[in-house]
Order: sequence, then C-alpha cells, then structure tokens
Amino acid sequence: MLQATTKKGILTICAMHTKSLALHKTVLRHIMEIGKMMQSFDEAGKYGKEFLDSGLKSFASFSTGTQAIVAEASDYSKKAFDAGAAALEKLMAAKSLEKAMEIQTDYAKGAYEGFVAEATKIGELYSGLARDAYKPFETAFARAK
Repeated sequence: MLQATTKKGILTICAMHTKSLALHKTVLRHIMEIGKMMQSFDEAGKYGKEFLDSGLKSFASFSTGTQAIVAEASDYSKKAFDAGAAALEKLMAAKSLEKAMEIQTDYAKGAYEGFVAEATKIGELYSGLARDAYKPFETAFARAK
C-alpha cells in the first residue's frame, strides 16, 4: 500500500512537473514574443526619429530657400520700380512724340526682358527649394522600403 501511494504520489508529482514545464514553455514563448515586439517598437522609434530629423532638415532647407526667393523678389521689385520711375522722368522730359514713343518702347522691352529673366531665376529657386526640401526624406524613404 505504501508502494502504491508512493507510486501514485510520484506520478502526481511527474504530472505536475510536466504541467509546470508546459507552463514555463508557454511563459518563455510569450517573453520571446514580447522581446520581438519590443524590438519592433525600437525599430519603429528609430524610423520615427529619422523621419523627424529629416523633417527638421527639410524645414531648414525650406526656410533658407524661401528667404532667398523673398530676397530675390524684393530686389527685382526695387529694380523694376526704379526703372519705371526713371522711364517716367525721361518720358516727362521728352520734347517730341517720337522721343516719347522711343522711351516707352525701350522701357517696355527692358521691363519684359527683365521680367522673363526674373521669372526664370525665381522658377529655378523654387525648383531648388523643392529639391533641397525633399532631399532629407530620400534616405528615410529608401530605408523604409
């Protein structure tokens, strides 16, 4: 009887040990899954930081480019105003209709050429602004793929 009780106790202990091992395996598997999730969160955080850094660099490029465009437009406006004022003075001083037409034609030609040149220059500045503002994101997007 003692042997049967001992044998039954040993079987019970073995069964409990087997259940305990299964439980430990399950817990270990969950811990490993949590570790993988944490690694994924770390990677997501790294990509988020890269994206934020790229955004800050892009904003700096955008700010610099915008300042250049504003400065260029301001300079052009001043030059155009000065040229218009000078043409008006010449026009007021003209002694004949032919001279007035010549002054006006020269002014219109110069104003048109200046406008086209300035529009081209500002267009190039906008193109450079877009290129420079996008450049920091190129590497972040390439890594995300």
